[in-house]
Amino acid sequence: MSTIRDRSTYDDDEIAGAHAWFYAAAEAARDAGDDVRLAEALLLSLDRWFVHRQREVAGDGTNPLTELGLVVSGIMSGGTFMPADGIDYRPEDSVLGIRAGAQFSLTLDDAETLAGAFFGELEARFGE
Repeated sequence: MSTIRDRSTYDDDEIAGAHAWFYAAAEAARDAGDDVRLAEALLLSLDRWFVHRQREVAGDGTNPLTELGLVVSGIMSGGTFMPADGIDYRPEDSVLGIRAGAQFSLTLDDAETLAGAFFGELEARFGE
């Protein structure tokens, strides 16, 4: 995997590697039982795989690429969902439907739903 910052592309192997890792970790997390903390840890980890995505790649509208970043920022700020400047976030167009300013906690099902949409968006944009 490349370590170049400000990425504008991802290859199929990178996406497949992250996909395999996420779902193996989610299965292990289900077996362990702490739904909220494990869901948060999975999404924080998933975001790290693609942390250097450029804003031009993710876009400035509501989509799974921007939503994951916003959810991760919310997790890191104590569970408050705050859209970032420059992102036209609309909860009705989002995967999880979290409203701006809302306190939130996630289940593993939420994490898998967002991850599925995130991988779908990556594959649509970068898949061969």
